[in-house]
Amino acid sequence: MLRVCKKGAAAPEILVPAGTAWVGAADTDKLAAKDEKPIHQVKVPAFYIDTTEVTIDDFAAFVKDTGYRTTAEKRKVKETWKTYYRPNDVGDKKANGKWPVILVSHKDAEAYADWKGKRLPTEAKWERAARGDTRNVYPWGDKWDDSKCNNHEISGEGNEFITNDFDYGSPIPVGSIAADASPLGVRDMAGNVAEWVANQMEAYEDSEYVVRGAERRFYVFKGGTWGGGKDEARISFRGRGPSGQADVYVGFRLARDAKE
Repeated sequence: MLRVCKKGAAAPEILVPAGTAWVGAADTDKLAAKDEKPIHQVKVPAFYIDTTEVTIDDFAAFVKDTGYRTTAEKRKVKETWKTYYRPNDVGDKKANGKWPVILVSHKDAEAYADWKGKRLPTEAKWERAARGDTRNVYPWGDKWDDSKCNNHEISGEGNEFITNDFDYGSPIPVGSIAADASPLGVRDMAGNVAEWVANQMEAYEDSEYVVRGAERRFYVFKGGTWGGGKDEARISFRGRGPSGQADVYVGFRLARDAKE
């Protein structure tokens, strides 16, 4: 079910029915790290999630309305969400306003969410939206297919990049690849950019993984990226970083409770 949010810039949403989310990786997933195990079930109430990631145009409307400055801008780094551009294979001559916004920290994502009256999804909600009622490894199923998302497959030998049919070389406008869709119709969960979620890094119950030191304060991000491959594109993959981290591979999307 598709709904259009009326607050601020329009944001198409999909209703994710209440149900049990499969979270984590099964033992049959040979790419899975210890921090992704064991696969387990989490009850999730009904919620809405953005169909695609927040775009540059969306974020620009927020900045125009509030005067907000991102973590990267405050640090006076060379490239920011406004200036980053990398040539791609779809003909963009500059950063397209329909690209997912990048170079935004977890703090920046939360600030935007507050402005919209929404929030970042939890990791369980993100995986529920990506899998639906399945236990899929990827949004479309269990088999990797580099033609189904914006990615850049990396070989195991010296990290040499392999050119594949869908290597665009940068972010591309959200929702461009119809095949990168979950069973519920949520787009771009395996490629384009990874996405900050609400929760900090913690080990799953009965996991062999132990979270230590500063990692306890790191926030999780989910999903594959234009610079990654089949490993990161798996639904169970858990990236993480400090709340002020901002890089070219991570953006975000928003969610809200169905009762709101």
